[in-house]
Amino acid sequence: MAAYERAVAIGPARSYFYNNLGIALGKINRVDDAVAALEKAKEMDPSQPEPRQSLGAVLCNAGRSEEAVKEFRKLLDLAPDWNMARPCLSRSLTRLGRTEEAKQVMEDYKKYSPEHNTW
Repeated sequence: MAAYERAVAIGPARSYFYNNLGIALGKINRVDDAVAALEKAKEMDPSQPEPRQSLGAVLCNAGRSEEAVKEFRKLLDLAPDWNMARPCLSRSLTRLGRTEEAKQVMEDYKKYSPEHNTW
């Protein structure tokens, strides 16, 4: 975490640094700081799915399910085949009592998963 904080401080700022800082902060349960760093990463490079994935995961792991669902939905709108988002999206939907949606997300996960493809 210290290395990413230093990289951000000395610039030039890059989305990658903020993304990894946010991941590190999330791992030590500094959720609000992690969210701020990841929002900055998204702002710097809105077309990249990685900061959205990281933000969704931090929110999911912190039990902020409604926010996680919104972030993962935006991510999947941006990159429909970004399958990494689906397990945590499903978990967040389940926590919110939206089990039918969660089941559909896992069906989509199977559809996009290479081990389930038969071509």
